[in-house]
Amino acid sequence: MEQPSTFFKDKTPLPNPLPQGEREKIYFPLPLWERVTDLGMTHYEEALKLQRELHSDVALKKLDELIIITEHFPVYTCGRRTRLEDRPVGEDIPVVDIERGGELTYHGPGQIVGYPILDLNRRKMSIPQYLRKLEEILIAILKTYGIEGRYRQEYCAGVWSGDKKVVSIGIAVRRWVTFHGFALNVDCDLTPFRQARPCGMSGDQMTSLKELGCNISKEELKEKIKSALVEKFF
Repeated sequence: MEQPSTFFKDKTPLPNPLPQGEREKIYFPLPLWERVTDLGMTHYEEALKLQRELHSDVALKKLDELIIITEHFPVYTCGRRTRLEDRPVGEDIPVVDIERGGELTYHGPGQIVGYPILDLNRRKMSIPQYLRKLEEILIAILKTYGIEGRYRQEYCAGVWSGDKKVVSIGIAVRRWVTFHGFALNVDCDLTPFRQARPCGMSGDQMTSLKELGCNISKEELKEKIKSALVEKFF
């Protein structure tokens, strides 16, 4: 996937050029309104590759912090704590093992997925504080639509409404810079959750805003999430 051009521009070739096929990149501070970048619909592994590259650049102080918003084609992702019995029973949807914490989850159309790439050391913020901040932001947004969300249950990060989970959160932190993030179920098909054990629990415990009776514009909700993330983190 081609990298968004706002992240870098090519530098004039040097006297001793880099190996063929590579070009040196120069990074510039991002304006506030470009700190949240919407990639639209993406294949998970392409977005993961971009995320890792941007994480490295932020950690090396070559790029400002930023947040990726996207929506994925169907995929299961398995964090470091995923057990064999949690994995899906079918083979129709790809499964990707990744470095984030937590267990298995599903991504698909109808979800809003966010990947904050933030320097926690710069913010003097611990990992638990960062997780709680993410939860608070999403709970506040849901409340504007009349949905009462609550914090994680039994040390399971995310947002719950009643006894069902509507937002999954799983992060990784390297050199005190975050990546991976959250997935909010808007109007996605919940069937794939029920063919596995998301977060090590029954798939029936996953819900969506649509299932909760909240039929809102995904684009409108996405704009609210972007605005809230910029306000709270930048």
